[in-house]
Amino acid sequence: MLTAAELKDAQDAIERELEYSEAKKLRIDALLKKEKSVGKRINRKALVAIHLTDFFPDHGILQTTGEVGLNIDGKKIYFPRETIHFSLNGPVGSHMYGSWEGKKYVILVPLNLIFERVYALRPEDTFIMGQLNLPKGSEIIGEEKNLTGKNPGNATLVPFLEGEDAHQAAKRRIKERGYVLAEIGMWSWSFRSEAEALQEIAPTLYHKPFYEMIEKEGKSSLTHQAHLFGEIEGHVKGAILILGGKHKIFSKSQLEDMVRVCKDLRIRLEEIIEKNKYKPMKSINEEQAFERILNLLKELPYEYELLKMKVSTIKKIDELSEEEKEWLLSEYHLLEKFKSKIEKDKFKSAKKILRRLSTRERRVYSVYQELKGMLESTKKNKNLIVDLDSIEEAMEVQQAILARGLSRGSKEMIGLINEGNVNQLELKIDKFEESIAAIEARLKALKEIIHRKINYSMQLAV
Repeated sequence: MLTAAELKDAQDAIERELEYSEAKKLRIDALLKKEKSVGKRINRKALVAIHLTDFFPDHGILQTTGEVGLNIDGKKIYFPRETIHFSLNGPVGSHMYGSWEGKKYVILVPLNLIFERVYALRPEDTFIMGQLNLPKGSEIIGEEKNLTGKNPGNATLVPFLEGEDAHQAAKRRIKERGYVLAEIGMWSWSFRSEAEALQEIAPTLYHKPFYEMIEKEGKSSLTHQAHLFGEIEGHVKGAILILGGKHKIFSKSQLEDMVRVCKDLRIRLEEIIEKNKYKPMKSINEEQAFERILNLLKELPYEYELLKMKVSTIKKIDELSEEEKEWLLSEYHLLEKFKSKIEKDKFKSAKKILRRLSTRERRVYSVYQELKGMLESTKKNKNLIVDLDSIEEAMEVQQAILARGLSRGSKEMIGLINEGNVNQLELKIDKFEESIAAIEARLKALKEIIHRKINYSMQLAV
């Protein structure tokens, strides 16, 4: 049983709680109203794209990594990073995947001006495909000394205020241009700094109208890593490490898997390209970017095939024994080598059969010499960026495979001839012909790879 005093204290506490709850409800209602007003403003015309960079977009052109190229071990190579990335309504903050502190320039572009170019729309990572000619209404913001004498194209040059860095300047210009400033995190955004929203009521207020807008506009909200473009980049990164010898391939089946994945990526990219043919506002920059990626995906399987020829336990030429080296690819010598090792009266009966091997040897040698000539002439062309070391190595491996096989098999064949066992000799020759034919096919494949490398190099040089 409560005393009168305790009952009074309880009633007072309940009244205070009710007053607090009512005040809290009024505060939340006011905040919700304010937050909803922000949500209603989330549309393509109310959003601005922000890109931070250390490179001035000369003549107002933002280039992709694919256009500029990557320098790896002193060699400039093509890498299919053909997207340009923006955050929306705020500069992106640094996180575990990258830092944007201390960047020289802020590129500010009203989203509505590039909306048709957008492939994925996210607050923290909105991206387009291909280089961007900055449209009128865009700004390039930086220190005055970094802007002096620069050509901004259609964009406007805007200097930092004294003491400002890129992040501060971006936030200032976003507000001065009449946009709602957002805080950009690793995976999302927030307008808490503007609307003072309570964390427990805020999460869905910005995102719901934003993703409703995405759905209405028919845009993707995939992250770059999850998008096909990110998958392609990941595959090519692995290819660079493997083809450059930094990651070891342990089996041909691994390379066959990579060929399969590469083919799948190419087919999916071709589907996007086909779909893009019917876009109302196509960009030549976009089409060129797609073409560069597609050409790379067409070439990679040939590089894997080349590597597959080298994934072998067979010795290379410089590792062969002197006896094995005797059987190296050399025109018209095969029949003479056998003749010198066979009893004179036995050679005549086997000559017709052995001539089959000699004929095959001449054909392989002819392909080999043609391949060698192509390599030499290609090396002399200084305008072509073609890496031929891997092809020369593959040629050596094929020679070594043939020499080692003939060296081992010759003893058996010579024994069969001296025994007069012509039937068994024919069977042995059949197997050798198959092996030599396979080497001939691989050498022809190398010729095709050289042709493709030259053509691809010329495409990149244009």
